[in-house]
Amino acid sequence: DAVALPVARLPALGVANGDPLKSVMVFGEHARELISPEVGLAFLKHLCSKEGSDLRANTSFVMVLNANPHGRQKVEGGEYCTRTNENDVDLNRNYGFHWKAEKANEMEVGVGAEAGKTMEPFSSGSGPFSEPETRIVARLLKEAQPTLFLDVHSGTKALFMPYDWTLDPIPNHEDRQRMLDVLREVGKQDCPECLVGDCGETLGYLAPGSSADYSYSQ
Repeated sequence: DAVALPVARLPALGVANGDPLKSVMVFGEHARELISPEVGLAFLKHLCSKEGSDLRANTSFVMVLNANPHGRQKVEGGEYCTRTNENDVDLNRNYGFHWKAEKANEMEVGVGAEAGKTMEPFSSGSGPFSEPETRIVARLLKEAQPTLFLDVHSGTKALFMPYDWTLDPIPNHEDRQRMLDVLREVGKQDCPECLVGDCGETLGYLAPGSSADYSYSQ
């Protein structure tokens, strides 16, 4: 089936010095995480208000408000545990950076904080970018060349950064420290109970082929 994703593009309203900060935000990759697209819509409404103009002064926004519309339809139709898309693929395992062939009937085992724990398995698709949804997001990333990428999920109170595919930290120490400082400050102000850190190590399972890792790699 054809797939169309709802995308909002908001340019920076005015840049006094230098180029604007360019952001790409993705909501609703996992269908059952119903609140993620709602958060995107609420944030978009705020950005379009008078109060949101300050945020847009030096920042442009590309917002994928529902990255898994067919999966969302299944959930709204009563299949409440659906995480995947119309092809039963986990979209957050289908991107082209360190993609790994995974099948829905192959159990995964936790790592780091969840070492040895059995995890829920999902298909990563027939190959990297086998799914139309991930190809659309990849194209948007190529077009926007963002300096900020945010992928919004629910189910865990946490603020994560790459990598998802490995327990090893990203090799650029300056990048890692900058992201960690930002996440810690956000956590301090808005979510003191949130876990903060490298996703694979902190969450306790690996996610090869994730959107965050792919975006950082570009």
